[in-house]
Amino acid sequence: MTTIDLILLAAIVALALVTRLWFWQVQARSGAVPPGDPEEYYRAAIHILHGGYHDTGKWLRPPVYPAFLALLLPPAGMNVAGALLLQACVLSIGTLAFYASGTQLFGRVTGMVTTLLAALFVPLASYASSLYAEALFVTLLVIGLALIDRALVRNSTRAACGAGVLLALAALTRAVGLYLIPLAAVWIAWRMRHGGSLSIGMGLSDTRLRRVARSKDHGAQIHPSSDVGEGAWKDTGKDASQSEQHIMSDRLEIRSYQLAISLILGALLVVGPWAARNYLAHGRIILSDTNGGISMWYGTVRDDAEEKAGEARLAAVPNLADRQSLAIQMAWENIRHDPARFLARMRFKIASLYALQTRSYAVGDVISIDSRGAPLVQNAGEYRLSMTLLADAQYVALIILAIGGVCFMPHPARAIPTLLWVGLATLLAALTIGHPRLRLPIVASVLPFAAYALVRLPAGWRHIRQLPRDRRSYVALSGVMAFLALIVSMRYIPWGAGMWYAVPGRSALEAGDLRQAETLLALAHDAQPDNPLRVIDLADLRLAQGDDRAALSLYRRAAEMERRSLYAQAMRAITGAYLAMPDEAAAGLAAIDDYWRSGNDLLEWAWTTRRRPAPDRVVPGDPMALGLYAGFAPATPDLAVGRWTLGEGRVRVRGGCGALAVQLRGPSGRRVDISIDDWGIRERMIMNGEQQEVRFALSGIRECEFGPELTVHIVSETGLLDLERAPWYTGVAVYEVRVER
Repeated sequence: MTTIDLILLAAIVALALVTRLWFWQVQARSGAVPPGDPEEYYRAAIHILHGGYHDTGKWLRPPVYPAFLALLLPPAGMNVAGALLLQACVLSIGTLAFYASGTQLFGRVTGMVTTLLAALFVPLASYASSLYAEALFVTLLVIGLALIDRALVRNSTRAACGAGVLLALAALTRAVGLYLIPLAAVWIAWRMRHGGSLSIGMGLSDTRLRRVARSKDHGAQIHPSSDVGEGAWKDTGKDASQSEQHIMSDRLEIRSYQLAISLILGALLVVGPWAARNYLAHGRIILSDTNGGISMWYGTVRDDAEEKAGEARLAAVPNLADRQSLAIQMAWENIRHDPARFLARMRFKIASLYALQTRSYAVGDVISIDSRGAPLVQNAGEYRLSMTLLADAQYVALIILAIGGVCFMPHPARAIPTLLWVGLATLLAALTIGHPRLRLPIVASVLPFAAYALVRLPAGWRHIRQLPRDRRSYVALSGVMAFLALIVSMRYIPWGAGMWYAVPGRSALEAGDLRQAETLLALAHDAQPDNPLRVIDLADLRLAQGDDRAALSLYRRAAEMERRSLYAQAMRAITGAYLAMPDEAAAGLAAIDDYWRSGNDLLEWAWTTRRRPAPDRVVPGDPMALGLYAGFAPATPDLAVGRWTLGEGRVRVRGGCGALAVQLRGPSGRRVDISIDDWGIRERMIMNGEQQEVRFALSGIRECEFGPELTVHIVSETGLLDLERAPWYTGVAVYEVRVER
């Protein structure tokens, strides 16, 4: 590698770091732990740091990402935001895996372009700073696929063993990778036995597309040949004696098994200890996790009643492996009862896997983005509309380029391991729940082929007239048409008609032109009345006009149309608080906690969103107080009233000339610093384990008689609250902050 190559590669890695830090700043600064997968990974990491593993959850999670997270948390002071910042930095360097993959397949130039694509691909950058395993899984998967190719190219048992190790680590990051290991071993054995090793001469990569000839017998060797193309098969077996051919065939057969066995052994070195640990802990063989069977059952559930009954049945089984077995049994029962329905749903799940992210905006099922494009909670994979359109444009372009790259690459057989992974991932999505998160590893794995097509695009353009005479052109065209058939939807037509008015309408609303906004947003709603986002637009308009009751009614209506809309539910709670309607505020917050959780990411968003004057008394955790406190942990079972801080809590109250009282509790000996804005009012307390109250005189605050808004800062050390019930690192419990006049 030349000095210029090193400089370019360093610049691309720096670009990857910038994109990932930007996403961290947007989505991960709150330090909140979202429910679901992120919480399970976090709990497992905390248990690792305390000498165990999280074996009492809904299912057993694979250990690699929790172990990775456990390495990052202590240097960050057990702060989740700090750990995710370190993760973003590490995975920025991890983009070098794409350089290794692209270089292995096509050479340095394509390797460099592959790294650039990985640095700029929006979903990959987003997941790098979130509490999900996808970015780490992708990194391990890409290196593993590159090592498979290296093993075949160089007949290297060491590379095959390394591929097994990396693929096993990937499988212990996301269990979907587990099934790739035996498939890869079978492919290696078959390829070596029937075709010999793959050739990669120094001049093979990044040259003009060449035709590949097939070997006629096992004795064929690979040599560059001007007659059949560089890296093609050249038959040398004709000049060999019959005995020599038999010897070469026997050696090739032995070598094929050696490579396959080396890959399996490498995988066993990683999976074996984890499976043994699980056998000791659960009395069953668990190779990776117990998620797959339950996800498969979820993919066959017919209605909410069946889901609740099934979940209760599964929860009654204490052993996690037996729980998964029962889930598989329940899934097969549903499949046998109505196989046609299951097959039809497989088609929809594949379409869901490959659908554009913009479809969420088209149908209005956006969960975590507010009407201004800001995230309410950490939900990797959901972005503001402009970023979603960019991500979809990248996705479509990369897949089309990758199809072309696979079809026109010099030796298409070298794409088989990647294609096996794509097919496997698609099949698993069709059999389970078709979660769109699985699309990221699919797209990331084909980036080298997209990069190759991009590098060869100028040469292809110069020979464009030859394409109609090349059968590969029609294969590529068929692949592109099949992909487009998966992503095209009639839903985009009415959505586009509504957005024609919604975009200028929202701009007018932001600019304060309420009359123009009302006209345009009403037209947008008329164009797509079944989209909850158009109802939310009207609710925001009514709120800006000062008609709180009409706004509340519209937020409630939007929430009924899409109950998962955290923005509609949060604004229902905040607007209910404006109107002194505690039942409405409680209903909105309860809906959020039922589907998601009112963690600090939501609290930070509400802190910047709520604009009305603060009251004299604030109780953290009270639905009426949403937007008046931030820096707090989710609700915990030990507190009926109040919430624990995450080390730096803030509470907003209306001031006066009397006294400010703060009621709090913390572990004995913990120091707490309490201050009020920049007024020089500060007090340090030492907690005694009981509920305590600290009071401040407010008479020294300028113009206190006008009741200025005050922000009370509560800063303390943190410690683990409860390993099983509330594994958050918290400071002190704040019961209330009030101003006495």
